[in-house]
Amino acid sequence: MIADYRMSVDHITENMALLQPGVSFRDLTHKGHHLPPNYQALKYSCKYHGVGLCDEWPLIPYPDHWVEGALDYEVEVGMCFCVEVLTSRDGADYSIKLEDQVVITENGPLNLTNYPWDARLMGE
Repeated sequence: MIADYRMSVDHITENMALLQPGVSFRDLTHKGHHLPPNYQALKYSCKYHGVGLCDEWPLIPYPDHWVEGALDYEVEVGMCFCVEVLTSRDGADYSIKLEDQVVITENGPLNLTNYPWDARLMGE
């Protein structure tokens, strides 16, 4: 479980780092951290989504759900994103779901989530 939790945290932090003004939604989909093949079946529906009640716009999919031309936009200052992951290895009896909310500033993402990662699950 520790390895899965650490991978989930890596997924959030690596993908959050991509949220810079001017980065295309295409790059958000295709770059950054991706889950290994044995985690694909139960992954969450998207890598990023807007803040709201349920996966608001912009919904940034994983590469296997990318539709060319559907999201020809770029990250802009003032946008808010949820950076999300559901880690569930094939055959595992548990899942890990993490999400941080960020607002985009001129200097990149400002994480609005201030709850720390679980040190025990990080193996510390």
